Amino acid sequence: MNARGAYGANLASALNAQAARSFLTRTSLKRSSIAVTQIRCDIADNVLTAPVENEDAILVMLQLRDWPKRILWRDGRPVEARPLAAGAVSIFDLRTRWVGHRVCPIHQLNFYLPRHSLDEIADTEGLAHVQHFNNDPLVGASDHVIWNLGKSLLQAFDRPNEANQLFVDHVTAATAAYVLRKYGIVSSVPRLIGAKLSLGQQKKVKEMIAANLDGAISTASLAAECSLTISEFNIAFERSVGVRPDIWLAERRIERAMFLLRSTGSSLTEIAAESGFYDGRHLSRVFWKIVGVSPEEWRHLLRH
Repeated sequence: MNARGAYGANLASALNAQAARSFLTRTSLKRSSIAVTQIRCDIADNVLTAPVENEDAILVMLQLRDWPKRILWRDGRPVEARPLAAGAVSIFDLRTRWVGHRVCPIHQLNFYLPRHSLDEIADTEGLAHVQHFNNDPLVGASDHVIWNLGKSLLQAFDRPNEANQLFVDHVTAATAAYVLRKYGIVSSVPRLIGAKLSLGQQKKVKEMIAANLDGAISTASLAAECSLTISEFNIAFERSVGVRPDIWLAERRIERAMFLLRSTGSSLTEIAAESGFYDGRHLSRVFWKIVGVSPEEWRHLLRH
């Protein structure tokens, strides 16, 4: 991906936002990546934004709060932009030069999707390559699917040190595929993706995940090990193992924590660090969700 792409600090600088957090998802092709950035500014700065560098990519902008007044220029000409409600989605073609005058607080998620990444995802999903999208960024469109996908990422943005990269990869790739299907002009018949991972592939990727309980390993690395794209890998893994890769990782973390709770007197904080969790609170939250009791209760039950 172009290091000057419209995500992270580059996007924050263009929008004159104080700071931005972003996650980068690398697909199985070395040259192909996508990203999601959270932009938030709680004051009305009354500032002019800067154009991002023109490139063959789109920016899918999800509003997390109402944007009652928008002032935009497209290729140097003023255009009428309607207000947007929370949950509205606008798709900006970055081959066009966009500049805005920000007069309202903003809070949004921006999915940065280069053309070659979209083409790869289209090939995986059995869709035709598209050049245009049925979404006018001056008007936007309410989209409950992207709204829910975007909200599922907010905890990762709030607690980036606890973020599960496999989950972020899954949601970001799913959003890109949905954008192609919902808004892209496609005409081909979806390609069947019915293969499962071989026993050898299952063994290898499970070993890779188990060796990286902190979640640092990316879905792209796992997919590349199996010579699959991310979408193909996620489907094949779930069909072979019965759960998504991120769920399997969480279960392995809990298994490790259970072993340490049973066999050591270590504190919850120490066990959390040993089993891939950010801290004791993170461990307790996931443990309760999967096991149904807290780690302390589980340890107490074993001893009585």
